[in-house]
Amino acid sequence: LTNSIATKAPLASPTFTGDVDIDATDDLRLRFLNGSTFKAGIQVPTSTGDMISGSAVNDLAIRSQANMLFSTGGNTERVRIDSAGNVGIGRTPTAYGSFRVLDLAGSSGAIQKLIHTGSTVELQSYASSTVGAVGTATSHPLLFTTGDTEKMRIASDGKVGIGTTSPSAK
Repeated sequence: LTNSIATKAPLASPTFTGDVDIDATDDLRLRFLNGSTFKAGIQVPTSTGDMISGSAVNDLAIRSQANMLFSTGGNTERVRIDSAGNVGIGRTPTAYGSFRVLDLAGSSGAIQKLIHTGSTVELQSYASSTVGAVGTATSHPLLFTTGDTEKMRIASDGKVGIGTTSPSAK
């Protein structure tokens, strides 16, 4: 009996040296609490779960009461999802009221933002020491559309067309 007890992990600060399996018939979860206050968790609900509203059945749900941070290379933060749902890659996202933002850090301090306002999408690109630019990285034209229909085009040679896909003047 003493030998069997000695092979069990202690309840306080257990150390595991092999695989850890969580096997249950409902709401597979790992929850992180401070005292009895929920702070974060990982769950694969088998029915409507309590961690993510709605029915995320058989989906991996990760939840935090505040921000979610992802790091690589030790403790270097690479991605942050703030509590409002804004995403920052390489930087902390800047909130724009109720808008949703994808905020990217570029080289040499350049910043790119994709802001979804609910009815429009706005692209901002700027750097502290240079002029901002919106465009394509290749020789493809830059298209502007509404209702999934092209309305304006800037061709790779600089010609601008409104209401045409073949602009003839600069």
